[in-house]
Amino acid sequence: MIRTQRSVLATAVAAAILGLSGAAQARLASAQEVSFTNPQGHTVPATLYRPVEPGPRPAVIMLPGCERSAESAAETYRTWGERLAAAGYVALLVDGDRPHGEGERCSATGASERAADADGAYGFLAASGYAAADRIGLIGWSQGANGALAAVDASRAATNASRFRTAVAFHPDCALDDGFGGVTQSTWKPYAPVRILQSAGAPYRDGTCTRRIARAQRLGAPSVSLVIHHGASSRPDVPAAWEVAGAEAMDLFHNLLRN
Repeated sequence: MIRTQRSVLATAVAAAILGLSGAAQARLASAQEVSFTNPQGHTVPATLYRPVEPGPRPAVIMLPGCERSAESAAETYRTWGERLAAAGYVALLVDGDRPHGEGERCSATGASERAADADGAYGFLAASGYAAADRIGLIGWSQGANGALAAVDASRAATNASRFRTAVAFHPDCALDDGFGGVTQSTWKPYAPVRILQSAGAPYRDGTCTRRIARAQRLGAPSVSLVIHHGASSRPDVPAAWEVAGAEAMDLFHNLLRN
């Protein structure tokens, strides 16, 4: 399914869903630095955001883009973690830069490495007691979005303990390391509902995601959709782009992770 949406309307929805002041978020969430080991044997630093309510909660693993180290982007990721926790989710912000070396996460093997980080993060959350293992979702931005798409492929589910309930991919290029059979003969078939968000002006909107989705649908993927927002920037540190993603992501998480 391909859907077009005006970012002004989506921003208004997101403001209603995510409109918590910084003070309110601080009262509702706590953050701590943690680490986990991914299946490749790398120790991966992360930040864990938790609601104050005890007991296993639905959870979201956050896979950032290459802008992770930029000050404006880093602040936006922190805000997302706080907002998710304030909404009742455990949020784990993965920092894939440090174990792989600065810049390497943007290389041709970025998606597979980030999918491994997602698996390690899943294991950490499932064992922590903070998160309900059957209600864990993914959200990724740009290169992290490619990792989220790779992580929910059906071929990986057969060999991994990870079982994500859903994934949101914000501005991926859908190249996926040129893996999963390439684009034309793509074998990528997500086992869980996936929502891909792109801006109309993204420089890599060359139809790759559209073709991946079409192939996945023909292969019988349960639910995969592409939402194109006019007027939204693909840069993660532009507020309008983040608010658009917020409305779409929170809608999907509320529907699929809370029950």
